[in-house]
Amino acid sequence: ENLELKDASAGVYTSLDPVLSSLPASFSQLAALKELALRGSFVRLPEVVGALPTLRRLNLAGSESMTSLCDSLPPTLEALSLSQCSALRSLPEAFSSLVCLQEANFLGCVELASLPDVSALTELTRLDLRLCFALQSLPSGLMDLHGCCVYLPVDEGV
Repeated sequence: ENLELKDASAGVYTSLDPVLSSLPASFSQLAALKELALRGSFVRLPEVVGALPTLRRLNLAGSESMTSLCDSLPPTLEALSLSQCSALRSLPEAFSSLVCLQEANFLGCVELASLPDVSALTELTRLDLRLCFALQSLPSGLMDLHGCCVYLPVDEGV
């Protein structure tokens, strides 16, 4: 598959291969990986991503086929970008445990119906929910977050 090392010293991998549908088995050996940017035809984010112990930034923007993430997410995540993941329907409960998360971008996740509780995400400073028109309610715990800028879905007719 077309994975390329963007910056070996910084632990950054990126792939913009639109047909990427799986990750190589050796991917789990990248224990020092800090940043991962993928755009592929995943239906579900591979579990190996959730097991990366030092991952800080995960960018899956534009992964239009992805309907769900893996069950576990790296607790070290500081930034999560899922913008334009138009088939994404839900997030795992593990999202609620991302205590280091500072930014979460769901812009254009038009099928996303709900988010887990965010009350433990005390480091969160930016939550982008614009164009998330299927969102049935705001996540519980949102009002408990201080200093978090929330961008809400807005109906074009308003």
